Amino acid sequence: MKKATRGCRCRYTPRMVMFISTYREKGLWQIEYNEFRRLIGLLYNDEVVVIDEVTGRPKKRVVECEMKGYSKFSDVKRRILDPAKEEMKDMCDKRALDCYFEYEPIYPGGKNRGVPDSIIFHIHKGPLGLEDDAAKRERAKSKELGKYLSTTFGMASHSVRTLVAQITDANRDAFMQKAQEIAAYIQKQGNISSPSGYAYTALVEYLNEVAAIRDKSQTPAPAETDKTNHNTPTTENVCNLSPNEEPKEINGRWDGALGEMQLNIQSKDMEYILSDLQYVSFEADVLTLSTPPGNKFFEQWITQQWNYREQYLAAVRSHFGENVKIVYVMRKF
Repeated sequence: MKKATRGCRCRYTPRMVMFISTYREKGLWQIEYNEFRRLIGLLYNDEVVVIDEVTGRPKKRVVECEMKGYSKFSDVKRRILDPAKEEMKDMCDKRALDCYFEYEPIYPGGKNRGVPDSIIFHIHKGPLGLEDDAAKRERAKSKELGKYLSTTFGMASHSVRTLVAQITDANRDAFMQKAQEIAAYIQKQGNISSPSGYAYTALVEYLNEVAAIRDKSQTPAPAETDKTNHNTPTTENVCNLSPNEEPKEINGRWDGALGEMQLNIQSKDMEYILSDLQYVSFEADVLTLSTPPGNKFFEQWITQQWNYREQYLAAVRSHFGENVKIVYVMRKF
């Protein structure tokens, strides 16, 4: 705010920005006129020396004083309200501020002149304020979606963040429909060893298929094409994909296991796990992971010496089953 109001032409604009911004969300601010004058600094307390009527001795007394040149409401309008209103509107248009105001004086007895009893400030949001509101709504929707994924599937925060980051207003409803279909299928089957890993993998595949369809639709067609038997898939086809097939790739389970490790292992060692240990394959209860090239002791460290190896194994078994066997292979490069 200080940066936005630096170099204002009207000395009262920064203070008006502070007041108006406070009531931005309400959109309305009504204040008694004299209270407004106190807030803006036109009325202030000062000490004066007076003679005590009883003792005859001088004593200090606090009195309310008025700044010269602002006794009439027309002066306040001309020197404070109108310049600040125009300057704030200009800053909003230039995206330096998120709100501006218009004002309405309320006069006693229904009059429209003289000294008002109060002032009503009507507060409007500029482009920056409207974009900020839209971003807040988007964050709220993402939070709600993340809570659904976590609660319904027991999905770890790492996996939730990966999925939510790919969701926009354009694909949110279709994604939610797909997630609900997968939840119903998991409940119906009742024997899926890792619901969170299954759901994560299925949803990643769904998003990848939607992205592939979108990219294909945006690719310019060749100059000469055979126009017969074209059955270009649409987003609706993907939205109605049946979740009754086990995902082709199981890599999502590893992402789910990593997310669970991040929740349960509070150690800097997780940075090495996330960057150095990579998924290769999973077949017949055998999970193959690759270790960093040239590091012969990585497998020994993670299986025998690491203080969190039990939590590590629990996360892997949670997503790949209790009978999983882990095989480590060293990467060549």
